[in-house]
Amino acid sequence: MGRPKKTPEEKRAAKKAHYEANKTRILAQQKEYYEANKTRILAQQKEYYEANKDLISIRDKKYRDNNAEAVKRRRDRDSEKRAKQAKEWRERNKEYVQRYMQTYRGKNKEKISESKKITYRKKLEENRERAKKWRTANRERMRKYQKTRRLQLPDSVVASAIGAKTKEIPKEIIELKRQQLILLRATKQLNQAIKEQENAE
Repeated sequence: MGRPKKTPEEKRAAKKAHYEANKTRILAQQKEYYEANKTRILAQQKEYYEANKDLISIRDKKYRDNNAEAVKRRRDRDSEKRAKQAKEWRERNKEYVQRYMQTYRGKNKEKISESKKITYRKKLEENRERAKKWRTANRERMRKYQKTRRLQLPDSVVASAIGAKTKEIPKEIIELKRQQLILLRATKQLNQAIKEQENAE
């Protein structure tokens, strides 16, 4: 008579027991293999990811949704280690990170802006106090910054002159107001020059 067939549960239990009994050796072998084939493995992983990006994104999101508590516990447990690894990775891939962030910011301007506002409002008084202290400590820098903005007349400055928020005013109105401000500035400069010339005579 042959040996009785093991159930799937028994097979999994036996496999787990074997791994636990030989964990150190198995991990050492895996590490040795990875180091010897690192370039090829990373290239294969990158190729697979690029070919299955959407599928991986859906799968990962589904896992996070179904295992929210476990994911949170793991993140909290390994937070310092993950932060260190992330920092090291960003240092090694500075150019890629810069390109990615530029692309992301270009596609998600409104989302980023709204996120910043929400974060700011959560600690409104604290942020206001911090901003006040910074302005006090950097008065000359603030004066130069404000002068530059008045010269450049970005949308926010023009909207402020109208007395409303930028998003509340059509682009065409903002542009008309900008041209008006430029004309008023030129007229003021011309009148000042004429006055100075008359005084000189």
